[in-house]
Formats: sequence, structure tokens, C-alpha cells
Amino acid sequence: AKLMHIKIFLASEGDSSVSFLSNMKTVTTFEDAKNIISDMRNAGASNIRYSLLGWQNNGYYGNIMRKYGIEGSTGGKSGLKKLNAWAEENGVELSLDQNMLLIYGSPKGASLRDAVVKNAGTEYLRYKLVNNAGVFMSGSNCYYMSPLYYHNKMLSKDIKGLSKLNVKNVDLQQLGDMLYTDYNKENALLRQQALEYYREWIAEYKKAFGEVSVYYGFEYAASVADNILDIPDDTSQLFVIDEAIPFIQIVYHGVVDYYCETINRTSDNAYATLKAVEYGAFLSYEVTEQPTDELKYTLYNSLFKSQYSSLRAEILNGYAIADKVLAKVESSLITNHYCVDGARSGNVYCTEYSNGVKVYVNYGDSAYDIDGGSIPAEGVAISSSAGFDTITVND
Repeated sequence: AKLMHIKIFLASEGDSSVSFLSNMKTVTTFEDAKNIISDMRNAGASNIRYSLLGWQNNGYYGNIMRKYGIEGSTGGKSGLKKLNAWAEENGVELSLDQNMLLIYGSPKGASLRDAVVKNAGTEYLRYKLVNNAGVFMSGSNCYYMSPLYYHNKMLSKDIKGLSKLNVKNVDLQQLGDMLYTDYNKENALLRQQALEYYREWIAEYKKAFGEVSVYYGFEYAASVADNILDIPDDTSQLFVIDEAIPFIQIVYHGVVDYYCETINRTSDNAYATLKAVEYGAFLSYEVTEQPTDELKYTLYNSLFKSQYSSLRAEILNGYAIADKVLAKVESSLITNHYCVDGARSGNVYCTEYSNGVKVYVNYGDSAYDIDGGSIPAEGVAISSSAGFDTITVND
């Protein structure tokens, strides 16, 4: 497995509810992406998978039916093809994030009746985007594409379009985290039928590309994908739950490689890093070349710290944690997980693996002695037949 996943965000449309000048905002070009990857490799962090987000025509929120013009401000089609060719030549795992089914705005080149999912009744299944104040934006009607329409009209077109761009790997949105029934009589489909199509699509993408990844990790998708991205690490928040356990991670670890949700999207990067290590998940970051506040008045307003130069040291520390700890257990099963210093209120947790390794995480602000060693505050320890080793998480 690659020890880390870095998402590189390129471009987004402006928020028209804030300004009439809803121009494209490009925060990373394809040349910038090449430089970021090269810098990480020069720093010794070479075993990383990268994804490009917002590469398509009109950026991240471009209409999925007309995506292959490629946003010119990022470097255009030629820039993307060159970057993909460079990545292949240099042994870099570079993937394109692929929006499969979310239609931002109205469908282009098709009618709502033909291409869009319906609720039970007469209403189309739609949603609105939110601005950076968390308010639904008027006029931002977005829709879900009918799986049958995608299968019949878009699947082969997408695979051909990506292949022409020298794409080698893909991250498929929606297939691992979103499933619905379509009540549109033109394309009626039950959830069980939809998931069978999803599995078939993943298989078709695997025939055409190298690594195929999905988000979140629904079982039917994880069983055929190569990686799981943004695997959940939180509880259901039901009041009856008093202790979280990494159930999905216990099922998947050693069977399919998975990566945590984006570290720098959280309010506490150190805590998120410790949680990923506790749950056996490789780390994930999302970066831009330009300062993050360039995205403030765009539709993509959920990043708070993403500029590569400001995250570089933290990312390299995370890579060291993955190399020192997570790489030692990547192919092993989780055999036990428990709180060391008292249930519910405890600060120290242990995850045991089938190869005999124990991984400890300490969320507390003071060191904790165990197994003949000391786990540093906000730190990680690994105990095995080779001895006891520690590393501190830097926020």
C-alpha cells in the first residue's frame, strides 16, 4: 500500500450568491501539482498516492456531462496529459477524482426526465449547495443522475475520455457511499439493482485503469475496489453508544487498503492523526498551491488550511508515522482493540494485530508507561518482538 494519500485541489467556480462575478478560481495548476509531488519525493516521501480534484471543465463543480474540455487556467488538456505521462514515467501513483453521479445544476445535453433520479411521486431528487455561512444557495438546484442513464450513456464515454488523457488510476465518487432507489419510470431502479450496476462499473474501470478506489467503503464496492478513501472514524452519535469501536476497520484491515478522512479538514489535526493510527488507517491530506482563503468565496469553501507550504512539515511527520508504525501492520488483521487506562474516559488505546504487533495511541497531555516503555503525550508507540518504539504527533 501507499503510505499516504494526498489530494491536490485545482479549481472551483465562484459563489454567485456572494458576487455576481462568479469567476473560476484556480488555486493549483498541473505544473504546481508536479512541483508538489517532486518536492515530497525529494524530501524522502516517495511512497504516496496522489489524486487530482477539480481537474475537469469548469472546475470541481463542472457539469459531469461536459467535463473533458479541461479547465484552461489549470493547464488545459495538454497540461493534464503531460502530468499523467510524467507521473507514469517517474513511478508516481496519480489518480483522477471522478464525479460519477452528482449533477451540479441542470443536466447538459439531456432532459430531467431522461437523466435524473425521481423521488417517489412527482418530484425529482435534488439538493442545494451551501455557501461559506452554511446557508443553502438559491438557484443552486443540483440533481442525482439516473444510474441506468449513466450505464447506457456515460460509462463507455467516461472511460474513453479518461484514457485519452493518459489517466492510469481513478477515484470513483458516490459508488462507495451513496445508494438510492430511482422512481423515474423512464429509468426505474431499486437500490439492490443499483448496487449491482455499481459493482459492474468498478469492474469495467478496473479493466481500463490500474488502481480503482472508492470513498467511505460500502461492502459491495469495497469488495471489488483496490482502496477505500475517507473511511469513517466516528460513531453514529446515538445516545445509546458510550464507547466507539473501529468495527468497519476490524472487518477490512489486512483485506483492503484504506485511508482516513482528510486530516486538515478537521478542527484538531493531531487528534485526527491519532484516531487514524488507532484505527489502522493510512493518513490523508488535501493541499493547494495558493493560500486557502482564495477559495473563501467559491462553491468549494470547506477547506480551512490547505496551502502546501504551510502543511509540508506536518505531512512529512505524518509520513514518518505511517512508515514507522502503519507499514508494520498493513497486511495484518486487527485481533483486538481496547482502552488501556479505563473505559469511556480513557486517553490511551491499544490496537492488536495478527502479526503480534501492538499499536498504542495516547490522546492525553502526559506520557503513559506500559509494556516496558513510555507513550509520549499526543504520541504513538509500537510494541513488538523487535522492541518498543515511539513517535510524537506534531500539530
